[in-house]
Amino acid sequence: MFETIIFVIFIAALAYFAAFLFFNGIRRTGEPPLIRGVLPFLGEAVSFGKDPLSFLRAARSKFGDVVTVIVAGTRMTFVMDPHSVTSLLQSRRDFEFHIIVNQLRVQTFGYSPEFPQLTNWHQEERIYRKTLLSPATIDTMTAEFQRRLDKHLTHNCDDLFTFVKPLFFAAQDVIYGEGFATEEIYQLGRVCYYSHNRNIDTLVQKFDRDFPLSVAGIPSMLLKNFIKARSELASTSFHRRISD
Repeated sequence: MFETIIFVIFIAALAYFAAFLFFNGIRRTGEPPLIRGVLPFLGEAVSFGKDPLSFLRAARSKFGDVVTVIVAGTRMTFVMDPHSVTSLLQSRRDFEFHIIVNQLRVQTFGYSPEFPQLTNWHQEERIYRKTLLSPATIDTMTAEFQRRLDKHLTHNCDDLFTFVKPLFFAAQDVIYGEGFATEEIYQLGRVCYYSHNRNIDTLVQKFDRDFPLSVAGIPSMLLKNFIKARSELASTSFHRRISD
């Protein structure tokens, strides 16, 4: 009997380590510090999904500005140095945005797989890349955004809209020119949001809480509250009112 228990424990331990190495892997050559967690496949999905910001702050404090995290069998690399944003945006050949867009439209936002996917960029996007993201302009735009953000920024952030407001105006000023975004446009979005449905705050919070887990690839069957909140949000006319 004792030998049987030892054998079962040995097999279980062997299976655990085999699964851990298969799903969580090892740090690759040239890869940032790898946070693998202790659970095969899931990795740090639980900790990351519970409080992504606190998790990333702790990871940055321990490992530095760039880390790779195993979340639901996926390697997710986070760059937390704001001074590296310019370099990332300029590395256009290393990033294929439409691939992740097509994946998330179905996985996270509930689009049908038959919905037309992005296969290439339209003319507007190509112009955007050549102008706003060109090495000749990105540094200038970043500095101008910071200058205008300082102009609009206030310390009285009573809610999310108040916090986002200076970002909204600074970005609009830089991209479209000063004066394009008016206070009336901003307040319209604010009024539509708060006057539509008192329950929408709760739905948004439920959706937002599990959003990182959905992006990480956690199966929908394990995110029932997320799927329910997404469905209820989609059934409201809030997005149509904003469009109008």
